[in-house]
Order: sequence, then structure tokens, then C-alpha cells
Amino acid sequence: MGEGTFGRVLECWDREAREHVAIKVVRSISKYRSAAMVEIDVLNLLAKNDKGGSRCVQIRRWFDYRNHICIVFEKLGPSLYDFLKRNKYSPFPLELVREFGHQLLESVAYMHDLRLIHTDLKPENILLVSSEYIKVPSNKAFV
Repeated sequence: MGEGTFGRVLECWDREAREHVAIKVVRSISKYRSAAMVEIDVLNLLAKNDKGGSRCVQIRRWFDYRNHICIVFEKLGPSLYDFLKRNKYSPFPLELVREFGHQLLESVAYMHDLRLIHTDLKPENILLVSSEYIKVPSNKAFV
């Protein structure tokens, strides 16, 4: 599903829960493992306080596999970056910008209420709920 400095994210089938999940496999390097353990603590705090599970990505569990920290998440849709790319970087209709903005600010406010600061906000780290892409209408529709 994706790759970065820390490792990679894989789409997997959870046989016990009988659902698709995303597993972040963190490279077996001491500083990455330490950062992953901090991330797990933060994700557990977010999940504990987000009863509806709608403000932030939900951690399911984590495990250590051959010295790699593996964090199991609910599987969500594409990142905002992938959505933009798929739509050839077309401008969004104002209503869609408002909706993205509203949800993003709500999530950031939720984290701030828990005395947390997100230090890596970017389109690659903002996930859409659905994996089904919605085509952005052409600008001609708004003239």
C-alpha cells in the first residue's frame, strides 16, 4: 500500500477478524522501533478516547515479528495525495474543500484536547474513508 523511511504498509487479510487490514511493518532499526512504540502509545490513547472511532485511524493491535514492530490498523481508502493524483490534480469543488477542511480541523482539535500535536500533516498522511475514488467534476460544471 505504501513505503517510507520507517518501512512499509501492507494490505492483509485478518483471518480472525475476517476483514482486510493495513499493517505498518517498521524496519528493525533501534530508533525506528522506539518511535513505533511511542506511536503505539499515542494510537492507543487516541482510540481509547475516540468512542465512535471516526476521528483518527484506528489501531487494532500490534506485534513484534522477527524484530520488526508491526502495527495493525483498520483498512481505509486512499490518501488525499493519491486522490489528488488520480484526479490529475484538478481543483476541488468548494463544498469538498469545506468538507475535507472541517474533518481535518475536527481531528486536529480532538488531538489537541488530548494534549497531542500532529507533527506530520500532509496529503500523504490524510486518509479517505472509502477506497472507491470519486471523480472530481470538471471545472466547467462550476462556471
